[in-house]
Amino acid sequence: QNKIPNTMIVERPYAARLAEQLLDYALTYVQQYGLSVVPAAGKLAAVKWKEFQTRRPTLEELHGWQWDGLAIITGEVSNLVIVDCDSIEAARWFYVNCAKSPSLVRTRRGVHLYFQHPGWRVKNAVHVRGKYDIRGDGGLVIAPPSPTRKWIDGYTLRHQEDLPVFRAEWLPDKAGHAAARAATDKRIVAPEAYINTIHAVSGQAGHDQTYKAVSYLRDAGLSRTEAAMILARWNLTNADPSWTDEELTHKLDDVFG
Repeated sequence: QNKIPNTMIVERPYAARLAEQLLDYALTYVQQYGLSVVPAAGKLAAVKWKEFQTRRPTLEELHGWQWDGLAIITGEVSNLVIVDCDSIEAARWFYVNCAKSPSLVRTRRGVHLYFQHPGWRVKNAVHVRGKYDIRGDGGLVIAPPSPTRKWIDGYTLRHQEDLPVFRAEWLPDKAGHAAARAATDKRIVAPEAYINTIHAVSGQAGHDQTYKAVSYLRDAGLSRTEAAMILARWNLTNADPSWTDEELTHKLDDVFG
């Protein structure tokens, strides 16, 4: 039996093998875990990713992208909030003083802890208590198997319902207090339930419907800050297409002055 000479055995380039692995993980994250993902270049998304803050990519999009790294878009779209500790010491502090997570990623300097999204808008934050960042709605993290990212043995990805729910007290103080009130205050819950029956669709008096929603929040006695938090959540699910942050601010200005 003839043997193939060693000189004829060509190993596939590392970049090609990595790209194939990244695509496999991306497909798993989307199809099995319901995550929204995009390719990454370094610590940034390699494609425009605003629309993927409200929807997951299609199979056609996933197969059409060039994969050099992989990013998970955090927030409601992925039902995920990630606490980014920039050192092992900070991760230990969070683990002891705040919560344990069964899904942990080792980064170049620290650890990512994965939590279930709480259902209210979680703002991104940096240097919270000088120990960690928060990646919530509109956030993005680089994820395994990207270079410099690895699941810690025994702490791989779990389904969101198996993760602890992110808590308001982990936010910066002012934001945490506001979020905690928004999650529990019946004065806020009832108006939010009402405006969730209002839908703003382009070409179908979407501006008027949005104005109606904002006006209802004002007339219910909510502050502009409270209304803004509720409207941001409503915008993700009830506006088609979603308004930009700037457009929502203008609508709040029109109603609240």
